[in-house]
Amino acid sequence: MALNDETPRLGFDDLEQFRIPQDFQTAQALVDYAVIPLRKPRPQHWFRVHPDIKLESIPFLEVERENGAPELFIVRGDLIQSLADLSGITCRALRLCVCRPSNTPFVWPIKLPTDAGSKLGDWGRSALAIAKTAETQWVRMKSDTHLGAYKWFTSKADWGNPVWPQLELNEILKRSIGENHIIDSLDHTVLRQLRGLE
Repeated sequence: MALNDETPRLGFDDLEQFRIPQDFQTAQALVDYAVIPLRKPRPQHWFRVHPDIKLESIPFLEVERENGAPELFIVRGDLIQSLADLSGITCRALRLCVCRPSNTPFVWPIKLPTDAGSKLGDWGRSALAIAKTAETQWVRMKSDTHLGAYKWFTSKADWGNPVWPQLELNEILKRSIGENHIIDSLDHTVLRQLRGLE
């Protein structure tokens, strides 16, 4: 709103004018996110995990890139047996998260352990334990290569409850995985490239 000549200019005489209104969190809930990243939590971010918005045991194909993390493609479940010749198939749990301070949402594709007794599965088991803890507490996690798993820290600050995006799960997945990253046919371009057919 533009100031006119009749609007008092208080400067720092009235410090109450700078306080955030109590309905600020409500206003934040109205934010709409065109893109919701698909990634794991970052080591310096405190985050929460939604207790109900999730998908379990979802197959993904990891496609290596020249630089950076592998590109993830979600795979239709009935195609998995036909993809036994390809490396990079993983089973994941998808969890909706938000991180502080701006309640920025992301989807965490937790790689599930494939062998209950394997030490390699400790990464997945620790990630699932962290996700469970983060349903009720703000947590921060980091990799511990000596431990061979993730470790986590819980916040002692009173940050209150997170503000979740007001979206259905299918819409969240459209904005995080993207419809261009669905493998729904054995004739998919990515599969043909990996098999040397194009």
